[in-house]
Amino acid sequence: MKRFLLPFFLFFLFMLVSCIGFTPIYSEKSAARIAFSEVQISPISGREGFVFTQEVLERGGITSGESGKYQLQVKLTPARRGFGIQVDNVATRFQVQMTANWSLLDENGKTLTQKTSTGTTSFDSGSNPYASQVAETDAENRAISILADTIIDQLGHYFLSADKNK
Repeated sequence: MKRFLLPFFLFFLFMLVSCIGFTPIYSEKSAARIAFSEVQISPISGREGFVFTQEVLERGGITSGESGKYQLQVKLTPARRGFGIQVDNVATRFQVQMTANWSLLDENGKTLTQKTSTGTTSFDSGSNPYASQVAETDAENRAISILADTIIDQLGHYFLSADKNK
């Protein structure tokens, strides 16, 4: 019994020690969370821009406006592609892709980082035009939500990397 207990104990001790210094990216005192409070997102035009701004504001503590220590500028590009084609050449399934070219600027307007991020979802288009429109809007909202999560994660990674390099 002791022969099996010692390796288990050593493994457990190693795993416990390896977690020392770990800080979740979204903890209250992490560099990313502190920096998020200093980021402001520039206004984005259109319905997609409004929904994206709301998603980002809900997630990261980022505020809306143009006078923060950091400025997040985003350009959204929606795309829709039919890929469920019936015999009569009518698409019944569509893919919605929302692409964001974004950059993070400091207070002097210098670009700190810039990336292109994508959120993709799909929806079925039935014979009812109203249901199809609702499904498309829902798919766009889900793609925007995925995109907001991706950008917040990338910003968090940037701020943690920048904090470690100080």
